[in-house]
Amino acid sequence: KGKNLYALYNSKESARKNDELIVTEGYTDVISLHQSGFDTAVAPLGTSLTEEQIKLLWRFARKPILCFDGDNAGQRAAMRAAERALPLIKPGYSLQFVMLPGGEDPDSFIRANGPKAARKMFSGAIALSEVLWKIETIGFKLDTPEDRSWLERRLRERTLQIKDDTVRRYYLTEFKERLRQRLSLIHISEPTRL
Repeated sequence: KGKNLYALYNSKESARKNDELIVTEGYTDVISLHQSGFDTAVAPLGTSLTEEQIKLLWRFARKPILCFDGDNAGQRAAMRAAERALPLIKPGYSLQFVMLPGGEDPDSFIRANGPKAARKMFSGAIALSEVLWKIETIGFKLDTPEDRSWLERRLRERTLQIKDDTVRRYYLTEFKERLRQRLSLIHISEPTRL
């Protein structure tokens, strides 16, 4: 189960041609997407996305798009996939993410909004680095040096999971720069008090 993907056989030719795979949580989502013209949709076989499946996806597309449900379970599945992918990413190979609105899944989204809206949504997929940044910073206050150093340490710990030296270096640089920018915005907006 953890080594195969539902509908990969039907999707692989188009996936290679278009360098695109759309990964959903369930079979009905895949069927709905295929019926709407998205013949690169696949899904894990009743499990969370595994490391083996991520490597399999990369044989057909360099940056597969993960499109999970907009509920809490879907958000957790996206976070687990991001965490599992970190040690595996390498130059040119990563994951992209589409976050659906709460209560939506790919099947309900495409039925309500149509294929054009779905294509636009897939075109706006966000990078793995952005997902990790959001996981670590959403709702996080940077009011004190302790908070700032804790966040910096968390981002560094995440980044150190990346085995490829070059990719790891770029992630460290990006997160350091984003943190610097965020801190400079905080200092600009706060009045100086002593």
